[in-house]
Amino acid sequence: MNGSKPSSAFRNVILGYAGLLLSIAKILGFLAVLFTVSAALTYPLWYLATEHVEIYTLSTAVLLAAVLLFIIVKRISAAYRRERKVLPFLRNSILPPLAAAAKAAVILAASYLLIILFLNERTAIAVALTPFFLAGTGFLLYGKKHRKDWNG
Repeated sequence: MNGSKPSSAFRNVILGYAGLLLSIAKILGFLAVLFTVSAALTYPLWYLATEHVEIYTLSTAVLLAAVLLFIIVKRISAAYRRERKVLPFLRNSILPPLAAAAKAAVILAASYLLIILFLNERTAIAVALTPFFLAGTGFLLYGKKHRKDWNG
C-alpha cells in the first residue's frame, strides 16, 4: 500500500460524508430561511390584496411612485454632477427622456383608442384608423434621425 493506515482511510470516508451532510444541512437551512422570509412577506400582501383592496392598491401605488421618484432624482442628480451647467444638462439629460415619454404616451393613447373602438364594435372606424395609427407610430419611432444635440 502507499503507507496510509486503514483507519485514516475510514476517517477520510467519514469526514467526506460529514462534509456532504453538512452541505445538505446548509442548503436545507437556507431553503427554510428563504421559505420563512417569503411567507412573512407574501402573507400580509395576499391578505391586503384579498381583504382590503383599496389599502393594498393605494399602498402599492405610493410605494411604486416613491421608488420611481427616487430613481429619477438619483439619475438627475448624477447627470447634473456630470454636466455642471444648466443648458447642456437640460439638452442631454432632461429633454431626451421627456421626448421618449411623450412618444410613448401618444402611442399608448392611440392604441387605447383603437382598442376601445374595436371593443365597442366600431370596427369600420377602427379599421379605417389603423393605417394612420401604424404610419404615425412609424413616424414617431423611426421618422426622424436621432440627434445627440437638441439644437437641430
